[in-house]
Amino acid sequence: MITCVDLLLGKKTAGENVVVIGGGLVGCETALWLVKKGKKVTIVEILPELMAGGLPVPQMNRVMLLDLLAFHKVKICLGAKVQEITDEGVLVGEDLNSKLLTADTIVLASGLKSDDALYQALTGKVALLFASGDCQQPRNILAAIWDGYEVGQAI
Repeated sequence: MITCVDLLLGKKTAGENVVVIGGGLVGCETALWLVKKGKKVTIVEILPELMAGGLPVPQMNRVMLLDLLAFHKVKICLGAKVQEITDEGVLVGEDLNSKLLTADTIVLASGLKSDDALYQALTGKVALLFASGDCQQPRNILAAIWDGYEVGQAI
C-alpha cells in the first residue's frame, strides 16, 4: 500500500494490478497515469460518481478525464465502501455483498491534508509571508493560482 503522493513523486512504484482508493480528481488522474504505463487499474470510490466530492472539477476537464478512463478501460467501482485491505487486495462492499478486488499494489488517493511546516518554520523570520496553495488546504492548481493572485493584489 502506497500513497498517490509517493507514487507520483517517484518515491514508490506500483505493480501490475493496482487498486486506487479514491475517485476524486487526484485518484482519477493517478489511475490514468498508471494505465498509460501499462498497469491494470481499478478505481474504488465510495460516492455514486467520480470527482463528485471536494472542490468542483471544471466540466470540460471532468468529461475529458472520464472519457480517457473509459478509453483506457480503467475499471471503476462506485458506491463501494472499503471493508478491508488484505495481502490479496481490497475487500469492498457491504457484508454479504462484498467482493475482493485483487491487487499487488493499493494506492491511497483520499484524505489528503495540508502541509504548512515551511510556513510555520518561516513565521516571524520573514517580513512578508503568506500561506497559499496546498499549505492552506489540499486543492487543485486553479486554487493555488488564485491564491497567488490574491497575494499579489494584497502586496
